[in-house]
Amino acid sequence: MLNRLIALSGAIWFSFQYLARLNIKHQEFFRYFLKSVNLAICYSGFSMPGAFGQAFRAGKSAFLSCAYDVVTDWRGFDLEALNIFKSILLVEASPHTTSLALELYKKDAADQLAEDGLERGSIALRFVICTIGSEDFFTERIDIDYAGRLWQLVDDILDYEDDLQAGDLNCLNSSNRLLYLERAESLLLEPFASTFLQDRLLAYVTRRAVERARPMAAQFLG
Repeated sequence: MLNRLIALSGAIWFSFQYLARLNIKHQEFFRYFLKSVNLAICYSGFSMPGAFGQAFRAGKSAFLSCAYDVVTDWRGFDLEALNIFKSILLVEASPHTTSLALELYKKDAADQLAEDGLERGSIALRFVICTIGSEDFFTERIDIDYAGRLWQLVDDILDYEDDLQAGDLNCLNSSNRLLYLERAESLLLEPFASTFLQDRLLAYVTRRAVERARPMAAQFLG
């Protein structure tokens, strides 16, 4: 619980700090802070219990992920917005995590993310755990590319209707959607389960995605 509170405080701190720099409009305030806070609640599960520095950096990674969405989804890959994002990365991110963020941006902008966009999760997970400082723990237990794609699948399943309405990239809009929905069962298997599902919130979100994937698969088959 304390890790989550610290992550939330970090996300709010950085979100306020760069509110004007990102040119967040008044009508975007609620969406902006809600996005950052929701990500912090989830990302805190990638920090080690009692590692409060990691928890605060989970809040930072949540803000940076939110800023990425502002630049890409909200501003439509606008060049000025990208330059602002780069200036924030220069201050708040290491050279390695900056290269990960810009690699994701480049592939995202060119529509070159593999597996109908699931590759986004692989790069994003590396960015998050490297920012937090928990990469050694996770890389010893699971293949990060594999795990990141599964986390992106969770996101795509839970956000399917919203993504469909907004026209955003979602693997379930592809011809391979049944294959991806079947893959959701892997979320409850090893090594993913023992690596991530010890955290109650991550376990809840994962099981919710699996439970939703099953009727969706039946619907698409029908």
